[in-house]
Amino acid sequence: MKTFKFIALSAFAIGSLGLSSCGCATGEEAVPSLKPLPKFKELPVTEELPVIEELPVTDEK
Repeated sequence: MKTFKFIALSAFAIGSLGLSSCGCATGEEAVPSLKPLPKFKELPVTEELPVIEELPVTDEK
């Protein structure tokens, strides 16, 4: 009887794993692929902006 239970449990586990790992069995659509990122052109920096005033850092909340 122990052997039968072990074989039955093993068959159930293998069957469950086999059915759940197949993506075609769920009937869901495949995940679409990602679109490529857009290409941006670099804008030239014509002048550096000067720092007029630095803000003080406070740790108060």
